[in-house]
Amino acid sequence: MVLGIDLEHLVLDQLMLQRLNQRQHEQLNLLPLLLVHMLTLLLVLLLDQHTLLL
Repeated sequence: MVLGIDLEHLVLDQLMLQRLNQRQHEQLNLLPLLLVHMLTLLLVLLLDQHTLLL
């Protein structure tokens, strides 16, 4: 019985680790999108300033 409980805990720990890893990967995938978004916003702001100057 003790071995069975330990195995269940190991399996649950593995599932939790897998879910945490998946979430970290999703966050890493979102980072480049955020960077691109920020860069495009900066470009738009710069272009707006240039058009105002012209």
